[in-house]
Amino acid sequence: MNIKEENLSDFKTTAKNRLSPDSCVSFMFGSMIWCSMPMFFIGVGLFRFGWTVFPNTFEKVVIFLEVAFYCIQISLLFIFTKPKMYIKFQKIISVLTLFYIFQFGTIGFMFVVISGIFDFPNDSLTLTYVGLLLTGAVIVHILSTISIFKQAHNGEFTGENSSGFFFGRTIILTVLGSIIYLVVLLILILIHTSGEYTFFCFILSLFILYPIAIAAAEFQLLAYCKYKFPSFNISWHDYDREKRKRIKQYERNNKKRKK
Repeated sequence: MNIKEENLSDFKTTAKNRLSPDSCVSFMFGSMIWCSMPMFFIGVGLFRFGWTVFPNTFEKVVIFLEVAFYCIQISLLFIFTKPKMYIKFQKIISVLTLFYIFQFGTIGFMFVVISGIFDFPNDSLTLTYVGLLLTGAVIVHILSTISIFKQAHNGEFTGENSSGFFFGRTIILTVLGSIIYLVVLLILILIHTSGEYTFFCFILSLFILYPIAIAAAEFQLLAYCKYKFPSFNISWHDYDREKRKRIKQYERNNKKRKK
């Protein structure tokens, strides 16, 4: 899809503000905090009982992958903590953010698929429901990504013609379809689990997963623009200058409030 830079004026403003490099790093940090909650219990289980706490191969594989992903999250944040680093590698960070989005959206399902620690039923039917929920999120993300790239191609992120990503027809239909799909699956899950706490974990995970699946499309477009259009990247000089302006503006506003 041939996207022209002049059709992205509004998205460029979004990339400069809400999707800026420091905002991406802040999201990565918040994602790691959220992922730390289930990982804490997993770590305690491994420390006290070793791998014997996970009775089957499926759980062992899932735990091994999640521990590996969590270590990668921590390592990457340690590398990109300093402003000069996340400005210098802002293209790479725009791609890495997608990895953190994946972790943020899926880590909650650890509570319902790992019975060895969390004592929830992870029988074949429960795992099937989890698979259907994740598959639905993947489809939602693909449709959202196609929609935002199509809007960018058609010039819908330009000035007065900007309709906004979340007001696109495809996105509205995707959201409505997702709601129907989720309601049906949740009714089946509620009948199957018959446990309030288990069902609450499903609800919480879904409230995170599906909005993330839709919003991640913006990060897909951001990564594309970072690599294709140099103007979407900010230099250290410009970043430092804008940061000083924000600090001065903040100080002026504080003085006015005190008066």
